[in-house]
Amino acid sequence: MKLSYNILVFGNEPVEASIARLARFGYDAVEFVGEPEVYDWGMVRSLLARYNLRAGSICNIWKKERDFTSANPEIR
Repeated sequence: MKLSYNILVFGNEPVEASIARLARFGYDAVEFVGEPEVYDWGMVRSLLARYNLRAGSICNIWKKERDFTSANPEIR
């Protein structure tokens, strides 16, 4: 069985601290949340490799400006 955990629960903790914590606790993957542009994905890739973890998921926070159920195709 593989285990992952969402770093949302760590609040505003730096990404490196969250990734290191999950590695220390024996997790296999990290779940990311929020706006994709807030992460430096090159750094994240390096950290995941350093701590031998994978990205388990990337979950956006849905807002009215990005609603996949909107009738407006530009918002979808």
